Amino acid sequence: GAMIELNCETDFVARTERFQALADQLAKLALDSKIDTADALLAAQVDGRTVKDLLTEAIATIGENIQLRRVARFEATNGDYVTSYIHGGGRIGVMLEIGGAPADMAHDLALQIAASSPSYVTADEVPTAVTDAERQIYTAQLAEDKKPDNIKAKIVDGKVEKFLDEVVLLRQPYIKDPSKSVEQLLKDAGLPVQVRRFARFELGAE
Repeated sequence: GAMIELNCETDFVARTERFQALADQLAKLALDSKIDTADALLAAQVDGRTVKDLLTEAIATIGENIQLRRVARFEATNGDYVTSYIHGGGRIGVMLEIGGAPADMAHDLALQIAASSPSYVTADEVPTAVTDAERQIYTAQLAEDKKPDNIKAKIVDGKVEKFLDEVVLLRQPYIKDPSKSVEQLLKDAGLPVQVRRFARFELGAE
């Protein structure tokens, strides 16, 4: 699967046949040419012209600035597969590589990613620098607090755990049943489900 974020200036242009066809063309080129970065796609050739040149021509014709912002491409192996979900008329796009899951579960997980915006699949994927930075923020917030240091340390630990619950997919509350985590959902299914990776694009978001 391949997914791109192509930006223009107005919803009117985004809905035009010309813009939609351009977006489809670039996504298909990324898929077929095994391209997974915006820079590589801009340099790719289409009928002797680069994608960058195509965008320049489209800007001149349409009259709005058009920018290829990001690209993702997944190629599943070993019986896994790629599924996708588009929300809000193209404002949020999700692509998910998964194994051992029925299609309805994979779809629900794509919905989860769209709605809850995780950054990682598992806690092991979270860089130490990220958790260290969060810990420093929480520690600084408590600097003037009169509580004993051991109590403040426990508060900081709790805030870090809450942060992980928000950014790690498997630790998030499942949107269809918040009483259980996504990880518990997969365990309850009794299937060898493996969430390999995902990409989530939201227009305008970092």
